[in-house]
Amino acid sequence: MPRLVTKTEKAPFMVGNQNICMCGLSEGQPFCDKSHKKTEKEDDEKLYWYADGVAEEVISEGDNCTGQCRDGGCGHCEH
Repeated sequence: MPRLVTKTEKAPFMVGNQNICMCGLSEGQPFCDKSHKKTEKEDDEKLYWYADGVAEEVISEGDNCTGQCRDGGCGHCEH
């Protein structure tokens, strides 16, 4: 069953002499492969989707609202 999991850490967690992946991007789970370096420039207030190791910023429909809805509104916002 597919599942979405929120990960906010941008660095591994050290257990003994092992770095444990906390960002969720390592291909060698549960161990860190330094994939967290891809998260260094992420804005903490935004959501990112990773597909094939490439980040894509997730934009909600509300983010795209211009406030110029027609015929009583677009149904996606309060305008």
